Amino acid sequence: MKNNRQKEKQKQSTRDLIGIDDLTDYSIKTAYGELVYFIIHPTNISVLSESTVSARIYALMTVLKGIEVIEKNGLHGTEEMNTALEGSDLELTLAILTGYIRQERFCDGLWESAVKDKTFLKILRRLEKLLLDGN
Repeated sequence: MKNNRQKEKQKQSTRDLIGIDDLTDYSIKTAYGELVYFIIHPTNISVLSESTVSARIYALMTVLKGIEVIEKNGLHGTEEMNTALEGSDLELTLAILTGYIRQERFCDGLWESAVKDKTFLKILRRLEKLLLDGN
């Protein structure tokens, strides 16, 4: 009888053994309901190509540089960034654009509001002016 029980366990999947009914994008569902919510999506960089790892490192460096530029200018939040746009140099304008692009991941709907209140248009016009003026 014990031998039969072991054979049955060997046939069961890991999900069956620990009581998982379903895996969603954000949780594990069991007979007791949704128990776990996933907040992050880890990446196993050891299986990524060298160029992909380099691209991720470069992206992180860009974000960190943008944060540094924004902090150096004493800006805290999107309202202060929008106000600073009018007199911003190329470095700050690019940092503000990067900030908006990266913040969408943490603030759902930020891009939509930036389009509606014409923030992206202001950023693009500022970039155009700076590039045409040679700054």
